[in-house]
Amino acid sequence: MNHLYDEIRVNKITPNKRQVNLTPTSIKESLPDISKYPPKVENSTENFIEIFASPHIAGKNKDGWLVDTAKDFNNANVKVNGKTVLLK
Repeated sequence: MNHLYDEIRVNKITPNKRQVNLTPTSIKESLPDISKYPPKVENSTENFIEIFASPHIAGKNKDGWLVDTAKDFNNANVKVNGKTVLLK
C-alpha cells in the first residue's frame, strides 16, 4: 500500500466562495412550454406515453436515439390490458 501513497498528491487551494440561493424552485416553472415542441413520433392509438426531452437527446442523426427508441418500441406492438401502448 505504501507504494500507492507515494503517487497521491495533495493540493491545497483557496475556497471559492459563492452566493447560494436556498429558495425552493418550481420545477414546473422551469420547464419550457411543451406546446412549442410537436411530437416527433405520431401516435396511432389513444394510449400513449409522451416523453419530453432536450434536443441533444431527441435530436436528429446520431443524437436522435430517443426518437429511434420510440419508433422501435412502437413497432414492438406492446399491449397493456389488451390495448396497444405507444411512445410519442
